[in-house]
Amino acid sequence: MLSSRHIIALQSVKGLGNISVKRIADHASEDDIPSDEALCALVTTCIAEKIITRVKNVTAESVRQGLDASDRIMEKAARSGVGILSYGSDNYPQEMLCAVNCSGRPDIPLTLYCKGNLEALQHPGVAVIGTRHPSPAGRRHAEYCGERLAETGCNIISGLAAGCDAAARAAGAGAADGAGALADASARAARSSSNSARSRRAFSARSSSSSARSSSVSGVVSN
Repeated sequence: MLSSRHIIALQSVKGLGNISVKRIADHASEDDIPSDEALCALVTTCIAEKIITRVKNVTAESVRQGLDASDRIMEKAARSGVGILSYGSDNYPQEMLCAVNCSGRPDIPLTLYCKGNLEALQHPGVAVIGTRHPSPAGRRHAEYCGERLAETGCNIISGLAAGCDAAARAAGAGAADGAGALADASARAARSSSNSARSRRAFSARSSSSSARSSSVSGVVSN
């Protein structure tokens, strides 16, 4: 099983996409890769055995550079109090294993950068979608939906857009015993300056109860 450091390193290598990194991770042994050189050897083996294909200019040196980038990303995350959940780890949300892309093909986010109450991710989730410029009645309907769904223990899945999205999210966050939002937002604290970390999605989740203040979970999903 690859560690978070190794998965982030592979994601930072130009020429390795999300599918290739997942195939490498799946090909790794159940034990953690013990060294950086072992990771380089694993990538070389996966290329030679055609476990990953259509890769160009991926070398041991590019993997080492990815490891350096990974160290910088993880250090920045640690300074910001941001945790990392990686594919294959015990605390990785199992629901994410069913993620698909716009074409309906499996597209699992291999790293989740998170902060806050991770238990909120155990709730089911529902998206409330509507115009960014709702009428007063439309806004009230969105707020009603967000509040009632949160009261049943649902996360409100959100892109942090204005309008109906924001109204439902805010109402859900304020509801007793509610959970809040999985969102497509920017989490600057965990962002990497690496050009090879090409695609980022972010999520945030908010959980509140009648006897405790709200707590939030936020982070970046890189793939």
